[in-house]
Amino acid sequence: MIENKIIYGFSDIHVCTHDGTPIPIKGAISVDINVNRPYVDGYTNHGNMRFYGKFKAEGKLKLLGLTEEEQCTLFGYNKAKNGGIVIGAEQSSPNLKLLFSRENYQGNKILYCFYSVKFNPSNVTANTIDLKKGLEEDILEIDFVANEDNEGLLYYTIDTDSNDIVNTWFNKVQYPEF
Repeated sequence: MIENKIIYGFSDIHVCTHDGTPIPIKGAISVDINVNRPYVDGYTNHGNMRFYGKFKAEGKLKLLGLTEEEQCTLFGYNKAKNGGIVIGAEQSSPNLKLLFSRENYQGNKILYCFYSVKFNPSNVTANTIDLKKGLEEDILEIDFVANEDNEGLLYYTIDTDSNDIVNTWFNKVQYPEF
């Protein structure tokens, strides 16, 4: 039924380094992740076959802005001793874990943990404000890719109404128990 697909309330987005403590990203508005599995059609002695590759994901994080600390965490920038951040030509974004939640129509939390995420630095933009048109928010969009981690996991998700799970989800990187 269509009402099973209604989602309310994106919230609680965090990132963290390998098995570190999740750090909240305060200005997040939305996240959009496309998980896909590439394939190649081929032919064998048994007829046409489809050969699947590994799952991977690409996404976009929309924010109202990032603090200097958040930029250093997401993009691997360095803080300057005299203030500000320093971006080197050879720097690359670190592998991070991305944790977030959203609500379904029943009020349950749907919790996610993507395991190997790299954020692409965003463009630098500056706009003139036209007061006749009203103030518009500058929305920052950051692209990212997610691949499997060293254990072969791309992401873990759980739909729950358990307060125990919800209250501890952002305390550490979450892994499924097999």
